[in-house]
Amino acid sequence: MKNLVVAALFVSAGCFNPDLSSFTYRCNGNTSICPSGYSCISGICQLGAGDVSDMSMDVVDLASATDQAGASPPDLSGQPPGGPSAVAGCANPGYKVGQAFACPGTFDGSKADVNAATARCGTGYLPCTTSLLVDQAACNALPGFFVAAVPGSRSALAAPESASCAAPSAQGEPGLWFGCGQLRAARAVITLKPCLGFQRALDCLNDPTWVCDTRTLPGAKYTLEFAVNRNANDGILCCR
Repeated sequence: MKNLVVAALFVSAGCFNPDLSSFTYRCNGNTSICPSGYSCISGICQLGAGDVSDMSMDVVDLASATDQAGASPPDLSGQPPGGPSAVAGCANPGYKVGQAFACPGTFDGSKADVNAATARCGTGYLPCTTSLLVDQAACNALPGFFVAAVPGSRSALAAPESASCAAPSAQGEPGLWFGCGQLRAARAVITLKPCLGFQRALDCLNDPTWVCDTRTLPGAKYTLEFAVNRNANDGILCCR
């Protein structure tokens, strides 16, 4: 019986594994007196601290960081920063939109200069005749509207959105020019049907800064060279 009691005590001692997490042990800087797995930190044995010989840490100085509350919000408009710049396809500063160029600036086709619109383009470039080279998403983010040499028309009583992909059949019929850029109510609109890849058009009848057609000679062709633009943010799409 005595042997059984001694054996039981020996087995109990061999399985003894007390939970030390609820106890605090002071160590006076000497890790060796801490239980296994503990380290001496600031005079107290702490679990799993490992090598504490170097407790230095990299500190991030938040005071030197940019104050996010006072920082300018990111520009999500998609417009190029800083406005137009010198680009090959424009006679004056403009924007690169894909393989084409959006060239802002006024022009007056009612005067003797019959190449007023084309003069907005750089040397070797002409007004685009399709949308193939134009990044229209980039163009639509610009602060103006840029027309291509792609004419449109509508009946006098129809909405601009109903524009057809054809030049006016007679003088006096409302004309439009297809292109891309900033929308303006009843003036620069999304059309119901695309024209040579363009889904937006400028309706000059409703925009006081544009005249789509200043032809006076009978039989003169409806072209951009007879158009007038008085809005310096608007312009021509130029390609080659």
